[in-house]
Amino acid sequence: MHIKNIMILLVAFICLLISGCGDSSKDQIIVIYDYSDNTEKEYDSTNETIDDLVNQICDFFLDVESENVGIPEEAMRYKRIVIFQADKQKSVEQQKTDENRLINFEIYQYNNEFYCKACFDFLNQEYSAKLSDDISVQVERLETSEQ
Repeated sequence: MHIKNIMILLVAFICLLISGCGDSSKDQIIVIYDYSDNTEKEYDSTNETIDDLVNQICDFFLDVESENVGIPEEAMRYKRIVIFQADKQKSVEQQKTDENRLINFEIYQYNNEFYCKACFDFLNQEYSAKLSDDISVQVERLETSEQ
């Protein structure tokens, strides 16, 4: 039980860094891959819509009450959101590597509900759950904010 609490605190700390605490927003690259049209777009934490969604998903998985729920086999891949630690010495393409990846969210859709598999690479932890209604609304808003 103590290990779980320590891991939750560590995830909370990393999520604070990702959300811009200490001006780290300039040190993050957020990449959203859309499976419907095979497009990839890059953002930093200055995009409030994307940053807020990332923070809400992190908070959702930090909630001790959230249960690990399997993703239905029939679910379709919807979007992938990957957060990389930026290295100003390298080009953006060189920064998008497994070594620089902090978090990977795979979002799935099934029967008008959204599920997410979250991989916190810095902890070597993976969780999956059905997203809350509030977060699902934000995921749907991604369609309009990306255009």
